[in-house]
Amino acid sequence: EQALEQFPRKAVSSVLDIASINVAMGAVVAGWRWAAALEILHDLQDGIQMNVLSCGAATGACGTSRCWNHALSLLQWGRQHRIQDSSASFNAALSSFVCAKETSSTRHPWTLAVTLLATMMRLGPRVDAVGRDAAITALASAGRWQLALSMIGSSG
Repeated sequence: EQALEQFPRKAVSSVLDIASINVAMGAVVAGWRWAAALEILHDLQDGIQMNVLSCGAATGACGTSRCWNHALSLLQWGRQHRIQDSSASFNAALSSFVCAKETSSTRHPWTLAVTLLATMMRLGPRVDAVGRDAAITALASAGRWQLALSMIGSSG
């Protein structure tokens, strides 16, 4: 946490490089500080080209904190900025749906997990065991046991 406090906000891009940012992102993921990850991305996105690691780390921070709406926004942001999709980012987003709570705008967040998984199957990145297990767990935690069991049966 002390390292995060030392990390300069609105830093001069010539002083920091993408590797420094990725290290800071790793620290926020380890500290479950999704808001700090988003703040770092926001503060530095204009000066330094973010890469798959920095975007993935921010998505991971949102995923471990169960902030599915922010995780999905980051995936969309990454695509808009032509950052390569990664299974790790999508898996983190899928994991964010475990124990997801309904919001005023989304009554059944588990449906978004199914949609995300379907998008991965159609457009990539490749669905791996981690992503499939995260989707199954999200469905099970939402009480959608039959759908979760059908995914287990079809995963071969």
